Amino acid sequence: MHTEPTFAIVSAACLGAIATFLIAAAPDADVQMHPSHPLAKAAEADPNEMMQKWMAVNASRPAHEWLGHFVGEWDIEMSMWMDPGAPPTQSKGHASVSWKFPGKFIQEDFSSDFMGTPYKGFGMTGFDNNRNQFVSMWCDSMGTGMMQTTGSVDPEMKTMCLVGSMDEPMTGEMGKAVMYVVTIHSPDHHSAEMKEIIYGEPFTVMRIDYKRSTPAADSHVNRDN
Repeated sequence: MHTEPTFAIVSAACLGAIATFLIAAAPDADVQMHPSHPLAKAAEADPNEMMQKWMAVNASRPAHEWLGHFVGEWDIEMSMWMDPGAPPTQSKGHASVSWKFPGKFIQEDFSSDFMGTPYKGFGMTGFDNNRNQFVSMWCDSMGTGMMQTTGSVDPEMKTMCLVGSMDEPMTGEMGKAVMYVVTIHSPDHHSAEMKEIIYGEPFTVMRIDYKRSTPAADSHVNRDN
């Protein structure tokens, strides 16, 4: 059963209830809510209009459909360059990508090794209708933080560029800007490159090639889930 409209109604109702409560409490508080505050306006808004706005921002768009390309099982080959002029360190592994909240996010479970040490990673990617951009997060077994990136895809829907920041414990750098470039080469092959972008010309420090290990399944968005 498709439950998004019901969720939208409940969410709109909750927002209105919260706004009503805060406004009612304001006269007895030291600080009153300003009339221009969004919650004050929400309390006076048409619930149907609020529901329509919520449904519009909650709807799947072509950008979400595009994410379906990455769903599946993938054999991976990872290359890492500690020095752009030196040969890369290479390893192999596997990635499993599936829908999380179909039509909203994809999630990736990644396993490989890093310089002989078992490595596991987890990521989620979606398209934020509010901000009109792709959003992504990543965490792994070799760190305690989460990396967040945002970006867009080119008009041909072949290359997605995400920019964010990371902390580098080996050099002591905090919030270092990095760029991820995801390129679709074919239905069964795509790559992800992490690039340094603050020291002159961008250079690739990591490249992961994903090659589909099972026949491509129907990865369309099932909006009934």
